[in-house]
Amino acid sequence: MANLQIEHKIRCWNRLFDLTDCEADLVMFLQQEKLLTAHQISELQNTLNTYAYCALIVQHLETAVKEERLALLNYDWIILPNESIEITIITDTVRKDFTYGT
Repeated sequence: MANLQIEHKIRCWNRLFDLTDCEADLVMFLQQEKLLTAHQISELQNTLNTYAYCALIVQHLETAVKEERLALLNYDWIILPNESIEITIITDTVRKDFTYGT
């Protein structure tokens, strides 16, 4: 079951990146909130495959959740009747929404 949830999160980011140009904004946010190290950012920048990039993002976010560095990480992906995606990340100090079609 957990693997299906992780796969869903990866596909959700992948679809959001297909529909928007929010990758740089996401990385900047994660860096500002100290959720990514310089090494992790370099690792992301050197990832050529979008799916692998999304898998790394999910891995880093899931680690932040387990380490309680995120107050909330929520995925909302509706396909029909009109596709919409909303991924909400809340830290102790700020809320950031990455959206499409909402």
